[in-house]
Amino acid sequence: MDFSLKIKSSDSSFENEMKIYKVMLQSYKNWNKCFGIGCNKTGTSSLNYIMKSMYGLRSCQSDIEAKSTFQLIKGNYQPLVECMQNYDFGQDLPFSQGETYLAADKLFPKSKFILTVRDSMSWVESFMSQYLGRFCTILRNSELKSIHNYLFRGYSYYWLSHYWSEQIQILKDSISNKLFLLEDDKSLVNHIISNQKFINSCIFKYESRNKAILNYFSKRENDFLCIDLTKEKDISRLSDFLNFPNILYAPIPKINSKNKKN
Repeated sequence: MDFSLKIKSSDSSFENEMKIYKVMLQSYKNWNKCFGIGCNKTGTSSLNYIMKSMYGLRSCQSDIEAKSTFQLIKGNYQPLVECMQNYDFGQDLPFSQGETYLAADKLFPKSKFILTVRDSMSWVESFMSQYLGRFCTILRNSELKSIHNYLFRGYSYYWLSHYWSEQIQILKDSISNKLFLLEDDKSLVNHIISNQKFINSCIFKYESRNKAILNYFSKRENDFLCIDLTKEKDISRLSDFLNFPNILYAPIPKINSKNKKN
């Protein structure tokens, strides 16, 4: 019997096959949790889609973020522990920033960790495109007044100000004698995207964190996978890493999270 499944146009028979496939995968899941620990804008949304929609793993990014990110910043890990009891997979915040991966490794033994990466220059361009407006509002100190924040008012202000404080300080120093820039959106945006010191600092932080993660998991190939999804043809490496049978043939989906306001 051929158990191979191929992604094709939606129909009831294929949907039923996928349901059976996802249930079957649970019998192969011999690990605790799985965490996507790549920085924001490294394909984390695509990874989330694969884990939830293709493998059927339990996950709810907004719930995990809302209940744990701010608490983690304050040093309280209990909400994360309680929240992850309901899920198999977590990615993006709070796992995409800082050293949360260290805590996750200790709090959830026998878990899997996936570091998504991409070329540094393409990453910083995508990162700037996603968060440029947020950096502008932080410089204006108006983030807390915004009514368009992801999850809750001030959320972006808190996590960006905490994890990217050094980079934000570079921007603040650069406009200390150019406060007129704060009065014009276009001028402020142009100042930020042309600030090479700021851009270099963002790249250095991104690369340094990746190197630290690679070093930490250097002798744990069964627990850790570093992957550039832009260079993968299909999901086979992910399936192999998770000990799932390679019977679902699917290309890597391209999910753009630009409309997400975190």
